[in-house]
Amino acid sequence: MTIRTPNIEKALTEYENSQQNYILPLEKDDSFKVHYIDNGTEFTIGIPGENSIIFVMKGKILIQKDDSEHKLFDDNSMFFISKVFGPYKSTTKESTIYIELKSDNLLPFIDQVLLNQIVSLYAPDPVELNKLLIKKTLRYFLSGIIYYRRNKIFSKYVYDIKKKEFVFLMRTLYDKQTLAAFFSPVLLSQNHFRIGVLTNYTHNSTVKSLAKNCFMTTKTFTRKFKSEFGTTPHKWIVLQKVKGLEYYLAHQTVSIDNILSEFHFSNMAELLQFCDKHNLMTKLLSK
Repeated sequence: MTIRTPNIEKALTEYENSQQNYILPLEKDDSFKVHYIDNGTEFTIGIPGENSIIFVMKGKILIQKDDSEHKLFDDNSMFFISKVFGPYKSTTKESTIYIELKSDNLLPFIDQVLLNQIVSLYAPDPVELNKLLIKKTLRYFLSGIIYYRRNKIFSKYVYDIKKKEFVFLMRTLYDKQTLAAFFSPVLLSQNHFRIGVLTNYTHNSTVKSLAKNCFMTTKTFTRKFKSEFGTTPHKWIVLQKVKGLEYYLAHQTVSIDNILSEFHFSNMAELLQFCDKHNLMTKLLSK
């Protein structure tokens, strides 16, 4: 049996901390933050210039919307803060624990086209500080986030998985109308060009057809698109098609005929070629 003396324990701790300090800056993720606030504390909630989701795990937060209107959020409630409205002056009415999620960090894991269409269809008027109940399954997930942060697990690889899990849970636990109302402030922070692209996109879209629907020449559209989305419209269109196809292939109830029709593949050979090119063959063959 190995006996560790206090000096050995200290050396091991220092070594582990040095390794942690070496690794973390390379992969640290701050999408989720856990806040512990004493009762009666006045503070500002929300992130300047960013959209965020707040999950009240314990306690009560009173938010001042304006000089005359206040809104109370107690434990097991969540709400979306738009960068257009927030941050807000707030006060705790009990000792409080809340989680803050930078929701823009979810964008790589969300089907933005689908979200935009759902919000536009079900909640055209943005709802400020819309309260939503944290369902039991989601609370278990959030408790895991608190545990990770307490134990200094900050790896972006871990939290990329957690972001995907959160998106899946939201889509599974809440219906479209509820999600639309909750995420409706997202549209406020998007410019008209982005909204136009997301609204007009279909799985049959081309650069030329999107440009036409946005009332622009292809050249002007491409230039504006690259500035807004940070990539070319062709690459973005292909990525949306891959994401959409992944979603359809994952659902066993969707037939191959439905997929051919929805994504405008002329035949099975064209679908196979697309899946092979974009690493979707395994998912296709599993249907």
